[in-house]
Amino acid sequence: ACDSEGLRVAHSLPSLRSEAVAAAGPKAFHVELHDREGLRAARPAEMLYAYVSLGRYKATVASPLVGDLDLLLYVDGALVDSRHVVARCPPYLVPLPDRSCGCDTNLEPVGGLAESQGCRPCYMGYHKGAPGNGSCQPDTWPIIVSSVGGALGLVMILVLVIFARRIYQRHLLAMAAAEREGAEKRRRIQEAVKGVTSLKFPLSVMPLSKLREQGRLMPYEEARDAGVLRCCDTMEAAVSFAADHPLVFVSHQWLSASHPDPHSQHYPIILEAAEALCAEHGLDPSKLHLWLDYHSIPQANEATKWLAIGSIALYAACS
Repeated sequence: ACDSEGLRVAHSLPSLRSEAVAAAGPKAFHVELHDREGLRAARPAEMLYAYVSLGRYKATVASPLVGDLDLLLYVDGALVDSRHVVARCPPYLVPLPDRSCGCDTNLEPVGGLAESQGCRPCYMGYHKGAPGNGSCQPDTWPIIVSSVGGALGLVMILVLVIFARRIYQRHLLAMAAAEREGAEKRRRIQEAVKGVTSLKFPLSVMPLSKLREQGRLMPYEEARDAGVLRCCDTMEAAVSFAADHPLVFVSHQWLSASHPDPHSQHYPIILEAAEALCAEHGLDPSKLHLWLDYHSIPQANEATKWLAIGSIALYAACS
C-alpha cells in the first residue's frame, strides 16, 4: 500500500513511497466474491475499508451467500490475487435453502431485518414452522384443541348422565326387590305364626275300640264314610278334646308304595302298643284315640292331603 494517510487508494507494489509510485499515481482496488461453480454472487459484495498503519488498509467483505466461495482482488480493474474462502452465517442466524441467512424455527427478525438486528422468539400463540426471514403466524391448534376439547367434554357429560341414570335405575330396582323380599318374608312369618295357632285341616282321630273292630288299617276316605273318625275343626276344639281323651300320635314305615301295611304286619303291633300304653299309665282304653297318617290324612285328594300334612306339628302337639 502506498498511502500512509489513510486515503482510500492502494496498490500492491511498491510498498514504500518512491518516484515510481508518484509517477504511477494512486490506484483503486476492490474485491469480488464468486461461488465455486463460477457464478457471480447474487448481489455485489459489501466492502468496508479500515486504515491499519504504515499505508496498510484492511478490507472487510460481507458475502451475500454462504458456502464455498472464491475471493478475487482487483487493482485498477486487473485481477491480482484470489483466495478460497468459506462464508458462514452469524451465530444468531442459520443457513437457508437459497444460501442466504435467516432466523431459525420459531424465531422472527427484529424489525424485519434479521442480519442487522437479530432474531427474537415468537410470541405466545404464534409460531413459525421453518427457518426463514418471515414473521411468526398465529397458532390454529388452540382453536382445534378447544373445539375438540369442548366436544369431548359434552360426550363425557352425556356419558356421566347415562351412567348416573343407570345407577339410579338399578337402585330403584334393588329397592323394589328388597321391598318384595321383605313383603314375602313378612308373609311367611305370618303364615308360620298362623300355622302354629290354627289348623289347616281338621284333626281326625280314631278310637282304639273302632280300630280293633276294623281288623286292619283303613284309608281316611273309608274311615270317614264308615263314621269311625272323630274330627276337630279348630285348634281350640282339638285342645279341648285332647284334655278329656288321651291321643296317641302313631308314626310308622310304609311297607309298600300304595299301602302302609299290605300284609297286616303293623296293625297288631299298633294295637298291642296302645294297650300297653294304657296299662302303663292307667288310661281308659275306651277313651284312647289314635292319630295315624293312613286314616287321619286324606289319601285321594292331593290338595286336602297337603293341608293335613301342613298341620302335622299341631296334631302331634295335641297327643
